[in-house]
Amino acid sequence: MSQATIASHYYNIEQHDSLRYYEGLPMICVEGLHELVEEIARTYLKPGQCVLDVGCGRGAFALRMADLGYWVDACDRLDHCMCKDQVNFFCIAAEQAKFERQYDAVFLLELIEHTEAPFAIMRQYAEVLKPGGYMIISTPNIESAISRSWFALSGRHWYFDDDNVKRDGHINPILDFQLAYIFAELGLRRIEQKAVHESRNLRMGAHWFLHRVLRTYEWLKGAQCNQGPCIVNVVQKPL
Repeated sequence: MSQATIASHYYNIEQHDSLRYYEGLPMICVEGLHELVEEIARTYLKPGQCVLDVGCGRGAFALRMADLGYWVDACDRLDHCMCKDQVNFFCIAAEQAKFERQYDAVFLLELIEHTEAPFAIMRQYAEVLKPGGYMIISTPNIESAISRSWFALSGRHWYFDDDNVKRDGHINPILDFQLAYIFAELGLRRIEQKAVHESRNLRMGAHWFLHRVLRTYEWLKGAQCNQGPCIVNVVQKPL
């Protein structure tokens, strides 16, 4: 997607969608994602540590981390961060960014599905992690019942239909085994996985029916499935 297309997309979201806000900054993300990742940050990080928010958008999550007492660097390909007075902002695409600093944590939130090479992006940012540092990655959960039922009906994953590709730039659905492979190849240890849960209800119809069948089947099997539309992985670089 061109920068003009991305800028227009953000403008349309902010003008027409019912957004949630953090300190006046729009949170353009799955509902509950920033709150969940804040809990994760509080668990593994100490105030004063240095963190990097890649693809920060308007800066809502970067500002949230700064308010918690972290030293925050943030980057985005568009110069539309709204908290430059409180974080160190770099206007550069995630794939092109080069940082000399080493970080205690790197956040790749709703980013890798937009990139042409998710493996390369994770390798790039694993290199700027301090030993013992954490990478927190979120991406659409295409293995949830809601996504698998939609794929059965349409041949496309949830959040990866034509509108999502053209409007949101979602071009790379990633399965959990692929993430596990990437983590292993990069020497990163997965220590936690959580889901952000879907709050909306599906409309009655074929998708609703097939979704309920899948959920019932999983319940009968006793399957431990992360059913939210967005999955969050926490991985750690070895000491």
